Amino acid sequence: MGEKAVEVLLSTFNGARYLHALLTSVLEQEYGGLRFLIRDDGSTDGTPELLAAYESLPGVRVIYGENIGVIRSFFTLLQEVDNNVAYVALCDQDDVWKADKISRAVATLEPLTGLNKPALYCSDQMLVDDNLRPLRSYGRVLPRPSFENALVQNIAPGCTMVFNKQAHVHVAKEFPRRVRMHDWWIYQVVSGVGEVVYDDYPTILYRQQVGNVVGSAATPFGRWFRRLRRFAEGQDKHLITEQAGELLRIHGASLDNRKSEILARFLSGRDTLAARIHYAVTTELRRQTFPENAALRLLIVLNRV
Repeated sequence: MGEKAVEVLLSTFNGARYLHALLTSVLEQEYGGLRFLIRDDGSTDGTPELLAAYESLPGVRVIYGENIGVIRSFFTLLQEVDNNVAYVALCDQDDVWKADKISRAVATLEPLTGLNKPALYCSDQMLVDDNLRPLRSYGRVLPRPSFENALVQNIAPGCTMVFNKQAHVHVAKEFPRRVRMHDWWIYQVVSGVGEVVYDDYPTILYRQQVGNVVGSAATPFGRWFRRLRRFAEGQDKHLITEQAGELLRIHGASLDNRKSEILARFLSGRDTLAARIHYAVTTELRRQTFPENAALRLLIVLNRV
């Protein structure tokens, strides 16, 4: 029996400079069962011409669309997934994949898939400069992926994600009206209805450059300062709560009792200062570090989540 089919989803936008390296690294995976579905999001550089050269390759399909933004573009791709594939992977246009990325992900997911359980694999990533020189890895995540974490933080980079058909059924059921990012939504949904596995091994080279649609600051302090500034300036106020509300609307019936209670507590009981203080002290929700958890509780009290 051959390897189970994996469909790789890529949304491109003005990414011609690094796209060849990404496409080559995907097409040269040691795993043999890959299909490639690409949607160009209205590029105005040489990206469409570059993609056209790959359309004749077996298993490669390219959709040329208007500019709708990265979130809606990936949601469109998720609707186009072939029903016959066993796994779905996401990627970004300026990264480079290690050769064992897909084989490692599939090997991790197979036991859960055999139990007919929605499951998602994600991993660490090696940050590199424009010339692929290593800078640092993100490092081990503690605590591990959980529903309590997914409601308030995304530790599942979309560019490392691989998930099984059972997870895709839930993810593609309906897309949210308000969401921070597509990968955070996927992590949240699968952590609610199934299981998320994080691999501490970096499976991609994540290129840090000014043109990234979504990127990381150079240091942990820089990333956290940027988040605090965004909250202080009022950007995305209540978007995390609105996203959780969409999770309840679309997938509430699929959550078990414990997760339903966690979600209900997060969405209610914060109308008064006293209620917010009580919830901040007793909440099960958690981020990755003590300072982040302290900041989360403060933001709950200030009604800015």
